[in-house]
Amino acid sequence: MQKSEDSKSCVDLLLLGKTGNGKSALGNTILRRKAFKSCGSTTSITQTTSYEVSQLGGRSIKVVDGPGIGDTRLDTKLAVAEVISEITKAIAGNPAGYHAFLIVLKVTKRFTREEQDALAFLKEIFGENFVSDFCIIVMTCGDVFEKERKFTGLSFKEWCADQRGPFRDLMDECQDRIALIDNFVQDKCRREKQLNNLLNIVDKLSAGGNRYRDINFSMAEEARRRIMRETKVVSIRETAMRELSLILQKFQSSEDCEEDATRLKVMDAAYRRAENLCTSLKVTDPGDGDVHDLYKMISCVKTVIWDQMQFNARSLEDSKITLAGEKETLAGRYETYKDDNDMVIRLKRRETKGEKGKHEEKLSREAELDNHKKITAVLETKYRELKEKHDEGVLTQIISGVSWSFRSIVARFA
Repeated sequence: MQKSEDSKSCVDLLLLGKTGNGKSALGNTILRRKAFKSCGSTTSITQTTSYEVSQLGGRSIKVVDGPGIGDTRLDTKLAVAEVISEITKAIAGNPAGYHAFLIVLKVTKRFTREEQDALAFLKEIFGENFVSDFCIIVMTCGDVFEKERKFTGLSFKEWCADQRGPFRDLMDECQDRIALIDNFVQDKCRREKQLNNLLNIVDKLSAGGNRYRDINFSMAEEARRRIMRETKVVSIRETAMRELSLILQKFQSSEDCEEDATRLKVMDAAYRRAENLCTSLKVTDPGDGDVHDLYKMISCVKTVIWDQMQFNARSLEDSKITLAGEKETLAGRYETYKDDNDMVIRLKRRETKGEKGKHEEKLSREAELDNHKKITAVLETKYRELKEKHDEGVLTQIISGVSWSFRSIVARFA
């Protein structure tokens, strides 16, 4: 365990859980963007450890989405070696350590024997107290719980109080640090409320500025620093990839803006950051073409954002012209028909026409939003492919330069 001075400015989280429990979807909920591929089935989407960053209220949030654990019994050397390999990548991916480990479970499923064994195994890697000191239980499928609540009448707090057996033991070990999450809630207020609740639990857990960090993390951090010193391009790419991730988050957040003017302002902020990043890469590029693919990607993002800004600017201008025209027409008709006995009927017809116009505007907005989501999905996919290629190279170098102290655990299963 190590005390950190940056606990107020950043939060680093590692997701642990069985495939199909909603780990990747939870990562997207925390980051407020579709950063990870997620699937509601038991098909493994997270084949390997990956991470993403986001900004929330001036804080940097890093989420490492680990592979599924508890999928199979850890009773063979191969199964243990695979888990160790992915935990090694999780350590190499964030040598600074973690403020919290999120144990992801489904509120609709029982706490299986395989999951219990997996946590017991993780204690051998991270230490006997890592659950009590650094773990938070996150129950997904909050939407299903809310539907069932109409019949059971139980609040989540009451549901927790009713739990018994191994799950009750886990709750006690985590000192009742538990949160219910609906990864698919559409209501913005509810979405923000549940996220803030989870982050408040994280903040209380790491109130002293503590991170989980043992000798394995120390070795990884030293290896990473050595690579950054020796290879300038790796450092350049890593800094640029992080900024690109935040630009995509900013652009994606414009989907939630109801007003055209607000949406345009958010896009403009994303565009200016992309422009600055392009300029920065030109200045820092070593000149051997090693960042050309990254520069090309950022330029593409910048162009897409600009096109969307132009489209929204035209929509905003059209809305202003339409509104001004409607006001002028309505005022003129009122003057013409103010002494007419049919004024009420005529105005009602006008009102009906106005409602039709609003409906058409709503449909247009929905079509625009759908198109925006498709564009961001394409950008996220291209970014993810580029990032995976970069990360794989860096992680391989870090891992190859470190002798992990817990690799001896595998020998027990020989």
